[in-house]
Amino acid sequence: MKVHKMFHSIQGEGYHMGKSAFFIRFYGCNLRCSFCDTKLPETWKEMDLPEIMDVVAKQSCKHIVLTGGEPLIQSGIEDLIHALLVEDYFVQVETNGTCDYDASSRYVDSGDKNLWFTCSPKPDSGYKINPHLLFAIKELKYIVTQELELEHIENEEGLLVWLQPQAGWEYSIMKALRLIRECNRLRLGIQAHKFWDIE
Repeated sequence: MKVHKMFHSIQGEGYHMGKSAFFIRFYGCNLRCSFCDTKLPETWKEMDLPEIMDVVAKQSCKHIVLTGGEPLIQSGIEDLIHALLVEDYFVQVETNGTCDYDASSRYVDSGDKNLWFTCSPKPDSGYKINPHLLFAIKELKYIVTQELELEHIENEEGLLVWLQPQAGWEYSIMKALRLIRECNRLRLGIQAHKFWDIE
């Protein structure tokens, strides 16, 4: 697996905002979004499952965030998720929702409450979510771009849905507020780690 960076910080977004978390940031993505705020330099370290688990075992944190890039394009990611769950870690996967990933069913169907998928559908994929992944998703996060409208937002019952304005763009903030007024199930999301000035 191509690991760009691993670090202990605070989750700055979504339902788990404010919680201590150990991030594993993977290199590479299958989309090329113009507004991406995690465009990474072409530097990574190839790490296998035992190497990653050895680093994780040395941390005091039990909340593990798999992010990127797009973590689900990594060869071996299913085995990593499984290994973390077996060791009783809480695993949060941050994905754009496009990958042909069906192996999560062996965890979700068994009622494992330690697996949490955060999906951020993107305009580059037409806001489509792979149906094999939809049942596993716990929350959706939409970046408020010029393209985003209510018709693009998944209407699945029981899902938390966040609208996240683009930092520094007033039109994005105003548009998020308008969409939330039009649809009461939407929530305003922020990137708290940017206010705290932490990674």
